[in-house]
Amino acid sequence: MFTIGAVINTSVEGIDQIIQERNKTELVKIAQMQIECGAKMLAINCGTRIDSEAEDIEWMFRTIQDEIEVPLCIDSPNPEAHEAGLKVHRHGKPMVDSITGEKERINSILPLVKKYGAMVTAILHDESGMPDNVEDRLKIVPKIEAAIGEYKIPPEDVYLDCMVFPVSVDSNNGKIYLETLKRVKSEYPSYKTICGLNNISYGLPQEDILNTAFLSMCSALGQEAAYVEITRESGAFIRALEALNGEDLYTMNYIEAFRASQLDIFTGVSK
Repeated sequence: MFTIGAVINTSVEGIDQIIQERNKTELVKIAQMQIECGAKMLAINCGTRIDSEAEDIEWMFRTIQDEIEVPLCIDSPNPEAHEAGLKVHRHGKPMVDSITGEKERINSILPLVKKYGAMVTAILHDESGMPDNVEDRLKIVPKIEAAIGEYKIPPEDVYLDCMVFPVSVDSNNGKIYLETLKRVKSEYPSYKTICGLNNISYGLPQEDILNTAFLSMCSALGQEAAYVEITRESGAFIRALEALNGEDLYTMNYIEAFRASQLDIFTGVSK
């Protein structure tokens, strides 16, 4: 599972202050924590800082990649913010989050994806709004397909987001997502799939229980990636999931995490 750490977001408590104060030490500390918990890429979102977003993105990209060799993802609808990060990105392949089926969004962001050789998340909605059923979500995929063909983006660099909504709002939201994912994997196998995992548990207690259970269901259907607000608990689960999925050669990463006491998340765990 390609896990993208999603903690560096100004909607998360304390992150806005770190950016405002240009606190390099704390920013790198949070970045490093996510990597230690299993993140393979870090998402950067400072969308609440509208007036300085592009400048903030550039500072965060430079600061993190000065200290850590980790690829980064820009989470923003703002093309200027994307280019600010992409032009200074220097470790691995970056990701852009996101395009939709909306023509304006496609035409403002896909040229940057092409220019900088980035991966891109494509969310299955368009100008008509957020589809609340499987069929309407699937209708967006041909629009995405046509757009990436026009801009000559390799399909393997495109991650389709089937849209997770909270089960606290509608108890069928999990089922709708999983059915959409199943259909996408069957009908559009050239593309990878991704979701914003924490959306499923929004507003409910003990989010990690719901998040990790849902991630296992997504993984069983072949989903390749997820944005995750990684914690020690979810990080341990992700290590286990990768070992069981055959993504961890001889389970060496799992064993290394155990030796580093990164799997001791249950009371009474014995070494």
